[in-house]
Amino acid sequence: MTAGVAGLRNRALSWLVLAKQLPGFAPFAPLVWAALRGRTAVQAASEPAGGLSAPERGWLAEQARRAPPAGVIVQAGPPEAVVTCALAEGCWGSRRRVYVLWPEAAAAGPDFRAWHRAIIQRGLAPYVTPVQADGAWEGACDLLYAGESRDSIETARPGTLVVIRGPLNSGNLELVKAGACGLLTALQVAPGREEPPPNG
Repeated sequence: MTAGVAGLRNRALSWLVLAKQLPGFAPFAPLVWAALRGRTAVQAASEPAGGLSAPERGWLAEQARRAPPAGVIVQAGPPEAVVTCALAEGCWGSRRRVYVLWPEAAAAGPDFRAWHRAIIQRGLAPYVTPVQADGAWEGACDLLYAGESRDSIETARPGTLVVIRGPLNSGNLELVKAGACGLLTALQVAPGREEPPPNG
């Protein structure tokens, strides 16, 4: 990349940081970032990433985008970068934040560094906070991504939107299906369900 092209790209990135605050910009942000990194919008929208298809990534970002402007989003399933990026892309231009649970044993290893690098490369770090935790998320949240894990679902509070990958094998919660895309399913924890008792 020549100095002139690099300068233009850097200026474009600076303008993009400002543009992300504009209403209606959020849905286009991932494609713009991808284009500035040398890929076309078509490639950015269609290329496979991790275990999610392009439609699943877009659908997951939309679930995050529907959370309140200052909503809490938790990734309690495997800390896959593709999932984190999709959730964080739904936070553009808002005060929503994605909290990603990392087992303490892995929080300083190569997997964490690769995950963190992917978040930074996509310009999504301001919306993501890693949390060292070997158990389930115990606080309130608006959206809980459980992935293939079912343990964290048991502590979900009434009204929480839970996204799982694959079939649901737990009959302990009253869940209402709220949408689906590919292998992902959104389930609403019934408002009338009794909250789980505190630990201890």
